[in-house]
Amino acid sequence: MKSDRALSEIIATTLIIVLVVILVAIIGGLLGGFINLTEKSAYIAVDISTQTINTKNVIVLFNKAGDTAYLNTASQGQYMMSVWIDNTSGSYRALPLRGVDTFSPGTTLFVYYNRTGGFNITNKNTDIASTTAQPLHPGPISVRLIDESSHVLIANWSTAESGSPYPLPTVISITNTTGYRGWPVIERITGTNFFSGSTSKLNRTGSPDIPATTCTYVSSTQLICTYDLLSKAASPPNYNVVVTNPDGRSGMRANYFTLSSPTPTISTSTPATGAQGATITIINLAGNYFQPGALVDYYLGGTRINLTGVNVVSPTQITGTLTIPLTAPAGSYGVSVKNTDGITGVQTGRFTVISTTPTITARSPTAGNRGWPVSMTITGTNFVSGSTVKLNRTGYPDIFGTSVVVVSPTQITCTFDLLNAQVGSWNLAVTIPDGRGAVRAAYFTVNSPTPSISTSTPATGVRDTSVSITNLAGTGFQPGALVDYYLSGTRINLTGVNVVSSTQITGTLNIPSSAPAGSYGVSVKNTDGSTGVRTGRFAITNPPPTVTAISPVQGRDGMVISPVVVTGTNFLTGAQVRLYRGATLIYTAPAGTVTSTQITTSFNIPEAVVVGVTDVRVTNTDALYGTLPNGYTILE
Repeated sequence: MKSDRALSEIIATTLIIVLVVILVAIIGGLLGGFINLTEKSAYIAVDISTQTINTKNVIVLFNKAGDTAYLNTASQGQYMMSVWIDNTSGSYRALPLRGVDTFSPGTTLFVYYNRTGGFNITNKNTDIASTTAQPLHPGPISVRLIDESSHVLIANWSTAESGSPYPLPTVISITNTTGYRGWPVIERITGTNFFSGSTSKLNRTGSPDIPATTCTYVSSTQLICTYDLLSKAASPPNYNVVVTNPDGRSGMRANYFTLSSPTPTISTSTPATGAQGATITIINLAGNYFQPGALVDYYLGGTRINLTGVNVVSPTQITGTLTIPLTAPAGSYGVSVKNTDGITGVQTGRFTVISTTPTITARSPTAGNRGWPVSMTITGTNFVSGSTVKLNRTGYPDIFGTSVVVVSPTQITCTFDLLNAQVGSWNLAVTIPDGRGAVRAAYFTVNSPTPSISTSTPATGVRDTSVSITNLAGTGFQPGALVDYYLSGTRINLTGVNVVSSTQITGTLNIPSSAPAGSYGVSVKNTDGSTGVRTGRFAITNPPPTVTAISPVQGRDGMVISPVVVTGTNFLTGAQVRLYRGATLIYTAPAGTVTSTQITTSFNIPEAVVVGVTDVRVTNTDALYGTLPNGYTILE
């Protein structure tokens, strides 16, 4: 039993020591501030509401009873309280102004929005009159009072408990009571009780609402809103103008906006002209009531040219690209604008298509002779580099112009070779590189006049010689022509014929020895069979005789010497043999037998003739003669 008593004393001593330690810890915690024996949270009976003060809605906090709370952290009190505002954009702590330190029973605090510093707490109405003080943002708002010491919610309130604290907005007027389908309209809405974040729309029964794409808050009495009227149905009935505040409450002015869709009008097209085949940038199709998505075409009769890349810049301006076909007829075109709602406006005479198809108005010369090239000048319009020119006629090969020069858009020069051209009328055609062309029917004449002969140079020739004809002159000669010189049944062809021009022929005339002397005519026969003749254009003469010998070479006067034989060339029947001393005729022999190379005669020289040396002369019947000087001696 003695041991049990000792154990009990040990346990008792241990318990006493533990209790002492605990007591010391509690006393130390109290003295060191580690253990707080105050109440867990403040008690405040508070009324929370909204009021309009100096035209601005604010939150009012009234401390009916309870503890005093401190608002500034610099103040040391038992209870520290914060005020939190919760709205649709977030949670914000309201900060007390300088001097606003406590919230005691019987006092009132005002919470308002300061545009330079967020939410503020004041106890003076005059602070709310400041220009920086703004109305509370409409919409759901909650107020929380927090004991910052214990982080316990003291009180909680929201507008849902008492309904919206804000007045209804009203709509008094708008700047434009009419807007045009397809385009945005900017409205300055005048009214009352507007707030930042207010929205607007146009609505009417049976049609979708037209909400504003943007709404800018100007003041509580003005909003600037934009409505996109693209693809919206035109009225009547008119649309209502509705403004809705962030708290969801709305004001409306009924039947106050008209959405119109008038027929588009067209005044001018810039540019107002374009050429066939050109691509034109239309920089301003001017008019009114154009709608985005409008279709545009330029028209003349059954021809319609669509404007592509259409850009409806505004209700009064359209731009785009007009590609004019080469085949589009020239003339004055109208313009058609068809809006997306199907309403179409037209206006005639707003654009001119200028012809670029070539035309032929004149040519010089109007005719040319077959067989020869002719240089032509063609006058017209819309000629371009690379143009081709030709003469054509049904059933015959085309005659293409060569050396074509496009001098200007109105003039072309070229050459046509009429070597084998059929006589008669030919069409004249000009074709530009894109294939378009102009044709003038029966606009050029190919002639084939009968050749005429005026002179032959030289105009004479001797039998058995070759004569170079340097200029057989006349008109209407054709390359390939045949030429002969003729007398009765004798025809002497001109060889090496060169038809230098329609007025000159050259060649060689080989005159045979058998050709009779006399006056020859000339015949020119063209390749088309036309023939011209002219008599007396060329004379063929005999060659003068030559005397080479006489036998005998001497004889006495008063005696008959027979035969006397004279030899030479070119003797003609009837040729005479005579003796001359200088220019003096001494003796004429009687007619004898004549061949072309020999004359046989006799001499019977009178005694009275002075003796001595004489010349022997043979004179043909054409008066041409040949002489053998000192060929015969008369003896005594």
